[in-house]
Amino acid sequence: MEEGEQKNNFFPYTINPDIDILLPKEKRTSFQTSFAYLRKKLQIKLTRKSNIDSILKKCKGKFFKALNDCLKKCTKKKNIIKIPHNFITNISIGNNKNIFTKSFIELYKEFNMPPINIDDFINDGKCINGKENYLRYILESNISDLYKLYTQSRRYKREIDLIKNNSGIKMMILYKFVSENFINYYLYNKPHFCIRNSKKIKNNENHDSINKI
Repeated sequence: MEEGEQKNNFFPYTINPDIDILLPKEKRTSFQTSFAYLRKKLQIKLTRKSNIDSILKKCKGKFFKALNDCLKKCTKKKNIIKIPHNFITNISIGNNKNIFTKSFIELYKEFNMPPINIDDFINDGKCINGKENYLRYILESNISDLYKLYTQSRRYKREIDLIKNNSGIKMMILYKFVSENFINYYLYNKPHFCIRNSKKIKNNENHDSINKI
């Protein structure tokens, strides 16, 4: 945890100083409650871009793109295949809850995609000389550790600045709340059954329009 960040006493999410002054303790009972309160406090209109769904997809997409770009730096052209798009865009709790203890190489194996074996990949000359350890670290580290490193990276900070410049400081704060709690959102929330309604549910702040069964 970086200096200035703290864990609140009500639910297991990180609250950074920018958000701490905006979020009263009584509103920290759940991720959804906190997100809804922050959005209203920041006077951000509920749109497709400002709901939990869209921000979760953005966080997951940017993270896996960063990983893919890292792999490109240590492998020769076309030797690394991107994780399937439908996996990247799937943000349901049920499908994401258990991925964070897995390594990147385990994801490749699940999708039966190369590289399946790191040693074979390196021995076949598909890794750039001198980048072998870097490749191993990325592929063998679990997703949770890689995500934490990503949120501490210069790349992440540039992405945050870009959101601030393009969408304003309020959307940046909302995005940071979701991105910095991305892992905990899945670890500490239970999967829900989704009941779809043909009418738009304007007040739904969760990514599932749900009734618990």
